[in-house]
Amino acid sequence: MTRVSRQIDIEEAIAETSDFLSIATAWAEIGVPVFSVQGLSAGPDAKKPFPGTNGFNDATRDPEQLLRWHRKYPNSGVGLYVHGHVDPKTGDPVPWFALDVDNKLGKSGAETLLGFMLDGDELPITISQSTPSGGNHYVFQGSLPSSVERVGNGLDIRGEGGYIVAYGPPSTANLAPAPAWLLTKGQVPEHSKLKAAPGVELDAPHTIERARNYIRAVPPGVIGQGSDKQAYVLAAKILGFGLSGEAATEVLFEEWGNRSGFDFDWIESKVYSAGKSMQNEVGCEAQPTPGAIYDDDVALAPPQSTANDNEAGLGVPFRQVRNREVPAVREIIPGLVEKGIPNWLAGPGGSNKSRLALQWGLCIDTASSVFGQAVEQCTLVYLSSEDHAYEVARRAQKIAHRLGLPEGDGIYCDRQGQDSALVRYTDDGKHVIQPFHLRLTGSLKAISGHKFVVLDSCYDYVRFAGKTKIDEGAVNHFVKVILQGICDECDATLLVIWHPSQAGQDRDTADGWSVAWHNAPRARLSISAVKDSDDAFELKVVKRNHGAKGKPITLYWSDGALLPASDVDVAEQGKRFQDACVKAAMVAAEQGCPLQKQTRPYPWVFDDIELAAGFRPRPQEIKNALFLAVRNGTLRYVNSTRHRTAGFYPKDRADELACAAKKRSENEGGND
Repeated sequence: MTRVSRQIDIEEAIAETSDFLSIATAWAEIGVPVFSVQGLSAGPDAKKPFPGTNGFNDATRDPEQLLRWHRKYPNSGVGLYVHGHVDPKTGDPVPWFALDVDNKLGKSGAETLLGFMLDGDELPITISQSTPSGGNHYVFQGSLPSSVERVGNGLDIRGEGGYIVAYGPPSTANLAPAPAWLLTKGQVPEHSKLKAAPGVELDAPHTIERARNYIRAVPPGVIGQGSDKQAYVLAAKILGFGLSGEAATEVLFEEWGNRSGFDFDWIESKVYSAGKSMQNEVGCEAQPTPGAIYDDDVALAPPQSTANDNEAGLGVPFRQVRNREVPAVREIIPGLVEKGIPNWLAGPGGSNKSRLALQWGLCIDTASSVFGQAVEQCTLVYLSSEDHAYEVARRAQKIAHRLGLPEGDGIYCDRQGQDSALVRYTDDGKHVIQPFHLRLTGSLKAISGHKFVVLDSCYDYVRFAGKTKIDEGAVNHFVKVILQGICDECDATLLVIWHPSQAGQDRDTADGWSVAWHNAPRARLSISAVKDSDDAFELKVVKRNHGAKGKPITLYWSDGALLPASDVDVAEQGKRFQDACVKAAMVAAEQGCPLQKQTRPYPWVFDDIELAAGFRPRPQEIKNALFLAVRNGTLRYVNSTRHRTAGFYPKDRADELACAAKKRSENEGGND
């Protein structure tokens, strides 16, 4: 087996073309799904998909998508996905693979193929093309696993799940059946097959997806810096998940080897080396299908035994647990947002929960403090299905201006009017992963470092059929598997915006719909408008499994941002206090019990002003504010007369309300 350098000779790279659209369309018309690769200008990455895309997972025959790629990547090359080919006449699926005849780096595929033909093995006329390095691709109908030189020297197979690059339109529309001799030579020999654990179904779809997710999160390997050992460990891990050698080779190559610069044959050698040397059988860490877990109402599969388990295989002694070194709970915002899990921010409509989530995200993205506390900086990814892009822009601009935030690297994803469901739950309790889940996780993994991801709002990112919205199994799966899985796989923290039920609002728990929505999230915050206040909101930690809840925080509207009283500037706080005093005086006057300069304000007045202004004033401070209102013409002070009760009144209704207060006092037997 050979190990290939990361450098790709320029003559062997994909031929750059400005004719992506015509080549891609020609292949799509004969039923082959295509996607864009970077092209010659990318140098060593010429054959690789563009960063931030899903590579062959995005392959399509849709002419509109091909046109969009052509406009976005005008000089790109064309990748052909060895999967999903259909007969253009009938629409029936037709499996296919490519015989790659390689004549570079000491290989002599053309000579090997000629030798087979001289021995009587025919090569049918089929779709074919020449490669820039002097080789050939022959495309056949049939199914073979990918392999390197299993057929013979310089003869590789690009099979199901792999891809090749197109260097021009197809030579013919005829996709010939693969000859029997090629199918025989391309099969995996029995002695090379790895033994699986009893009862394990190898290469189950959910197992392949689990392996891909695991490998995608691994950083690229570097030649000469432990890549041999790294490849061996990764291969052993996904073989343990329950992949065959062929599937493990494909997954490891496509998700890690390709972006690390390692060729298929080198990856294959590591997989088979790991399979023969690993102590446990292939599939020793296999998991049941996700559907089976919830069909039988079983919470989770039992954990695998480890070297620290006791003899019964049930767990470890608590003396070991008590002596373990464990890290402290990590938080993005101390006391509010825990790192690496789905956090929930719940509130009724009009409570500014989306604005607060955006404010936090912009602060986190720029390492700016939140409510006077330092945050852990990470990249904001804000997905909004609720608000128009103009409204999000207005909010972001106001918040950044009010807080003086620098520009960051955050990403805004406008999802309004689009299907953003990550998963769909059917009436019978099954779940189906949706296309946007793969797109989102792929995009998040392409962003380096930790991510702070806002989903606004919850029900735009999940689909519940029938009564599954209140089914404990479905809710648990969504919160603990789907959302937590995104955190684990993508190195992310989620903040999910949620509308609680009316009952949840009434009992002040910010939950609802079913007990599952209360139990499943480990961290839930709530925000709600303060009663009888136009611009004050109460933020509470309703549930926090890993720490104290702390006291509620009253936030005040401050030029587009929500801030505690301590963060509101002096001038703004002074105006807030002045307005609160005037409002209290007007309420008292309307009730026939006006505030007076010679008596102490009522207890409720202190409470209302504290709620609105953020601090509890002294009696003289209230009276000073009221006399200021008299001077500026907002209030009028009426002295006591035979027909009027003394006190502070609204200027335009002072006489009317003073007389009414006098009558009320006389009727109740009181006097000034």
